[in-house]
Amino acid sequence: MGLHHTRHTICALAGVALILTLISCSQPATTQSEPALEVAAAPAEANGSPAVALGDISPGIHNLFAVAPGVFSGSGPEGAAAFESLRAMGVKTVISVDGARPELDLAHEHGMRYVHIPIGYDGMTAEQEVAVAKALRDMPGPVYVHCHHGKHRGPTAAAVGLRGLGRMTGPEAAAFMHAAGTSESYPGLWACAAEAGALSEAELDAYNGGLPEVQVVSGLVDSMVAIDKSWSRIKLVRAAGWSAPADHPDLVPAAEAGMLADHFRVLAEDPETVAEGSEFAATMWVAADRAAALEASLAGPPDAAVSERVYLAVAASCTDCHKGWRN
Repeated sequence: MGLHHTRHTICALAGVALILTLISCSQPATTQSEPALEVAAAPAEANGSPAVALGDISPGIHNLFAVAPGVFSGSGPEGAAAFESLRAMGVKTVISVDGARPELDLAHEHGMRYVHIPIGYDGMTAEQEVAVAKALRDMPGPVYVHCHHGKHRGPTAAAVGLRGLGRMTGPEAAAFMHAAGTSESYPGLWACAAEAGALSEAELDAYNGGLPEVQVVSGLVDSMVAIDKSWSRIKLVRAAGWSAPADHPDLVPAAEAGMLADHFRVLAEDPETVAEGSEFAATMWVAADRAAALEASLAGPPDAAVSERVYLAVAASCTDCHKGWRN
């Protein structure tokens, strides 16, 4: 099994290396340092996207795209093998827009630095847009931008950051996000990419929010409050037949479920959760998986029966947790 795993990894990395070799370089990745591997966007294809889809690197990296010279996007790295893949690509900086705590130790062991800018499924704040653009401009490249699955928030952040640097047009951003699989069930993400404009050097230089490797999203109590609020909104969506309620047209069903899943995943890794023991943390991971399944059901073709079934599974997770730890 070890030999098969090693051979599989070598073949995957060799395939990526070949693809990247075939992509010609048109501009430097960053202004700070010469990247170990320069990657450029291929000529625009029929769908209007300059990004190059590289697929999955097994193990550990999924939905990989070479978005622009020196900029990749994809899923959250899974384990040491994923960081080996990134190192083979020459990546020097990893930008996470996911809520979960980045794998700092693995990144550092593989010669990379993290920038953590967690965003929601409802879009990015103006400060977050500037932060991503500044990180793309100032951090050593190539840069890898990721969320959890590499389909929604990560591609949005990469597109918004590149638009802020004047390196991607609105139509190119839309084409890339379509290619990456960004669901139209997240209108806030699409609006950010569509409305993003080029930032001046002065605006980027003036940003003083820092580019931390980890941002603490919340503790146990705060996470539970956030989960409770998300769950209340999902109940409204359910009552409206799994659509936006007439009296709350701002609610986006898939985005609400996505945020719920994010809250559970962040909570599962919170130090306070870990201190409660492995069984409690495992309960949070089960809830996160079920909430992610609810998100998938709401982001895909409408199927009320499936959404209801998964909703009840999430509700059961909450009930079981409360019986075991809260009540």
